[in-house]
Order: sequence, then C-alpha cells, then structure tokens
Amino acid sequence: MTAGVQFEITCKSNKSDMKESLRSFFTRKPNPVLIVHFGYHKCMTYFFRQVFNCLSEKMEWDFQVFNTIASDQLIQQANDIRKNQILLINTIISDISALPKYFIGSHIVRDPRDLLISGYNYHKWSPDNWIVKPMSDELREQLKIDSFKIKKDTTGYTYQELINNVDKEMGLMIELNWRNFTYSHMMKWNYHHPNILELRYEEIFGQELQVFNKIFKHYGFNDKQIEEGLECVQQFTFDTKKKKGDVGSDRHVSKGVSGQWEEHFYPELKSVFKERYQDILVKLGYEHDDKW
Repeated sequence: MTAGVQFEITCKSNKSDMKESLRSFFTRKPNPVLIVHFGYHKCMTYFFRQVFNCLSEKMEWDFQVFNTIASDQLIQQANDIRKNQILLINTIISDISALPKYFIGSHIVRDPRDLLISGYNYHKWSPDNWIVKPMSDELREQLKIDSFKIKKDTTGYTYQELINNVDKEMGLMIELNWRNFTYSHMMKWNYHHPNILELRYEEIFGQELQVFNKIFKHYGFNDKQIEEGLECVQQFTFDTKKKKGDVGSDRHVSKGVSGQWEEHFYPELKSVFKERYQDILVKLGYEHDDKW
C-alpha cells in the first residue's frame, strides 16, 4: 500500500515536470543572432566595417568593432547579448570556444606579403591613435628596434615617425616585426570551424556583390535581408569608391590589387620572410614551395 502511494506521487510529480518542460520549450525565446567577422589590419576591414555599419542601421541591430587584442570584454560582450548583434574583430582572439555555440561567423585572409606592404604604406600617413603616440617600451621591444642600425635617437618617437625616418628597406623590416602577431595567428587559426565561412581578399575584390550574397546566406539572412545587405555592399565597392575619388595613396583603399608585394620585396626581406613565414604561405595556398 505504501509503495503504491509512493508510485502515485512519483507519477504526479513526473507529469508536473513534463508539463513544465513542455511549457518552457514552447515559450522560450530563440537565441539572438550573433554574427562575428574575424579579420586582420589591411584585410578589407574598413570595407566590412562600412557594410556592417550600414546593415546594422537598416536592420536595427547592434554593431561593435574590436581593434585591439581580444580580451575578456569581447568574450563577455558576445555572451551577454540581448539583441541581434554583429561583431567585427580586427585583431587576435585566442579562444573561439569561449564564444556562444550559436554564433555564426566569417574569417578573411590575404596574401601575408601584401598585408605587409599595404600596412607599411598605410602606417606612414595614418592618423590612427596608436601610431601617433610615443611608442611604449613593449612596442619597441616587439619591433626589436635595438637590432637596427638607426642613426638617429628614436627616444620618444611614434611608430609613424620611426618608419618615416628610416629608409624603405629598414621600414619594411620593422613593419615585418610588427606583423608577427598577425602571422602567428594566421598559422594557428582553425580553418575548418563549422560555424565560420572562410574568405580570401583576392576572391572578394572586384566581386563584392557575388561574394557577399554567399556571405549573407551563410549568416542565415532571408531574401529581404540579403537584398538590404547587398544595397549596403554596393555603396562601398571599390568601383563605387573609385568613382567618388575615394581611392588613393592617402586613403584606406589605395590600389587594392593583389601581388603588389613583388614590386617592394628586396632580396634580404624576401630571405627573412621565407625563413620566418614560408609555412604560412604554403598553408594558405599562396605558394607551393619557397621558389618564389
């Protein structure tokens, strides 16, 4: 008799729990949309930023840019969203697993040699805050300034002053040291993450609308969202900017062409690059061996 009572109570309890579980399943709100784009400095970051900013305004989503080494703030931001959101990470993030499981993303690479040349040219004139501030001891150590035979005393120099006061060959070698974090991250990146669409700068340039149609489908956009997104893309394509005169050596977009490194790589730079970063070129498919 006692056992029967216990069984009846258990059944009632189980039924109650089941009802509560079903109620929770049908009433719970879906996760907000979280789109994360991973990029690198001078790898179409400005273009993606303009597109995402336009898109977020049209769709009334949140949009944030992270330009420094990814920190707890970024992870917290991604895990604490209550509204559809786009994050653009122009930096290094070491732990993708810390992001919510439901995020959808994209990651772009560019020929590391072109990144070097594009970054060097940009840093010579850019008004970016960190470039025009006196270099910290940490940055000077990262650049290995003491290893260069610089005639002038560079104490108190900004990074921009430094590369503008040495010859081009030395400036490119200094820029190569600055790029080390980027190249290391490219080498370690997981290029087979199921949530992330892998992109190449060279495949997007000049084909922006076609490629972004693919990107937006990967993000899960419906037809209306894709249409609105492509309207944003059209505003900022290279051809559109060129017609507006917003292309040049002192602009975010200068030439945009691939393979420009061939004009600037002198023998010593080529030798050092091969020694340090040849594996990246092969891994990314830009070279098959070191015969370039």
